[in-house]
Amino acid sequence: METLLEQQRRYHEERERLIDAQTKEMLHKKSTNREQINSDHRLKILLDRYMECTSTLKELYEDRDGTLEERAQRLFNSKGKQISELDPSLFAKSKPGRNKDTEKQKEIATLEAQLYRFAEILSEQRQSTKENVQRKQARTVGEREESDNEISESESEDEDNDVIYNPKNLPLGWDGKEWRHAHGMRCLGIPNTAHFANVTQIEDALTLWNKLKEEKSKERFQASTEEEYEDTQGNVVNKKTFEDLKRQGLL
Repeated sequence: METLLEQQRRYHEERERLIDAQTKEMLHKKSTNREQINSDHRLKILLDRYMECTSTLKELYEDRDGTLEERAQRLFNSKGKQISELDPSLFAKSKPGRNKDTEKQKEIATLEAQLYRFAEILSEQRQSTKENVQRKQARTVGEREESDNEISESESEDEDNDVIYNPKNLPLGWDGKEWRHAHGMRCLGIPNTAHFANVTQIEDALTLWNKLKEEKSKERFQASTEEEYEDTQGNVVNKKTFEDLKRQGLL
């Protein structure tokens, strides 16, 4: 059995080893977030063990019995008496810290029991999910794409079967749109896009369509003005100017 001095020395040496291990762990470079998280967990375990050693050393250094005279006085007061006759102050007092540790261990045990119970309830779902993932991993790229297409098609069919939002009870076509509006846009030669969703007048539709065409024409690449040429002297001009100079024989 270890003496008090040997126990103190052992805990001091363990604290020094824990400090060295924490220092090496903190100085080690982490390249990914996963390594950083694992390092934080290891540091927490080392720090918890360091605090346990420190609290144990503190208990070893505490003088609970007092001086020799106080111990002798307690022995003299308890001589020839029954336990029920002894002064309650002579008995050792329970430490609140240990009670807290016991309560904490009970809470942890309760949480562990709940987790095991949840795992037991969801065991079938977990096994099915695991088998599904393994089955998907065993498929080829083509089989995965076909499966994804089938899922997207089924989702689109579900969306088509949904009730169409029509608060004004307007007559709808096969696609769920207002058939009169779509027919009128087709007669005007205008595509029935989202720009014309709230347009009901013919003049407004034509004005908006002309405006959209002008904006698209401005955005379109104009070769005569935007395409550039460079002559033998290094002068850069657009295509129209280059052709005019070429016809005049100036190039």
